Parts: sequence; C-alpha cells; structure tokens
Amino acid sequence: MPARTDIACGLLAGGEGKRLGGVSKALVPIAGQPMAAWALDSVRRSVDVVALSVHAPDPALAVLGLPQVGDGPGPRLGPLAAVAALLDWAETRGAKRLLTLPVDTPFPPADLAERLTRALDQAAATADPRDPPVAVASFAGRRHNAVALWPVGGRVAAIAARLCRDGGGALRALLEEAGSIAVAFDDLGPEDPFLNVNTPEDLAQIRGLATTRLARRMARTHP
Repeated sequence: MPARTDIACGLLAGGEGKRLGGVSKALVPIAGQPMAAWALDSVRRSVDVVALSVHAPDPALAVLGLPQVGDGPGPRLGPLAAVAALLDWAETRGAKRLLTLPVDTPFPPADLAERLTRALDQAAATADPRDPPVAVASFAGRRHNAVALWPVGGRVAAIAARLCRDGGGALRALLEEAGSIAVAFDDLGPEDPFLNVNTPEDLAQIRGLATTRLARRMARTHP
C-alpha cells in the first residue's frame, strides 16, 4: 500500500511506564534502536504524516524526529485525552482519518492501515456517511482499543472532547458511544501481532522477537 496523506498517525507515548521503572517507553532500546523507531518503521510504509502523542513535550524525545502532540496541561487522562488531542491535530493536517498505535507495540502488521481502512470503507458504505464508526484491531477475540482507525472531525471528536471535559475515562467509553467495528487479525497468529510492553518480562520477549526479525532480515538480504 503506498503511503497515504489522507491518514495521519499518532504513536501513543504518554504513559508513565511505571512497571518498567518509570522510563519513557518510546526510548527503551530494542536491538540497537529505540522502541518507537520500530513502530515508526512499520507505520511509515503506509502513512506519511506521523506524530508522537505525549502528555507534555519532552526534549528527550526530539531524537525521534517527530512532532509532539501534547494532551496536557492538567491531570493525565490517558489514551482518551491522547486521541482527543490527536484528532484535533489530524484535522489541522487535512487528514480524513487518524491511525493510533501505542509506542510499546513495536511489531504491528505491515498492512495494518490498509486492513483497517478497508474495513472502515465497507462499514461506511452501509452506515450514515455523517456518522462513520471506528475500526479497532483485534486478535483472538481481544480488542486492542488503542490500535484503531478514527474518522477525523465531526461526532467522534466532539464525543472525545466532551468525555475529557467530564473527567476522562477509558477508550472503551468513547468507542461505545461513537460506535466501532472489530477488525480481526487472527490470520497472523499464533503470536499476537499487537503484543505490547508493560513489564520487564514483556520487554525481554519483545527483545527476543526483535533479534529473530533482524536475523531473518539479514538472511533475506545476504542469502
């Protein structure tokens, strides 16, 4: 899928990484490069416009070369506030849809944007065109609510802004009110392609997968 300009992508990096000792997950090294670089490499194959979603701008993240979209000031409201801020940012960039991906999900499917787009197009064809749903990635029956394709502007953005004003909540609340469809990626198993890093054990597993991926890449380029 050629890189698209009608889709903007926000890499969610506003978490505090408490179970990893309070480190910035975006900069945690994996096989010689920051974790965010792995996710960025995946999405840049299909999306041109990418930003890093943060609670407040962090000079340390400048090394990634991405604009930072803050969801502060004020208390941390989590991914809901991040999506609300990113929807506003995406609209200023002229995007029609917003792809969100947690920065600690470094190995998403290469065709993530394409499959979510196709599902959303199909759903929009049978729904009120003024009220399109959100396409959410799922694997083995589990929805990954932060891995989603959101319509920019209109009702979804308004709902997100209102929920934030009311004190926030889980992304699930936004998705339930806005409406969503699950897009299954079960064909990519047995490992969950949306495996993310929350604990030191998760990090060790991801680092092992990165080593395997690099070895396969080297084998293809140097048979």
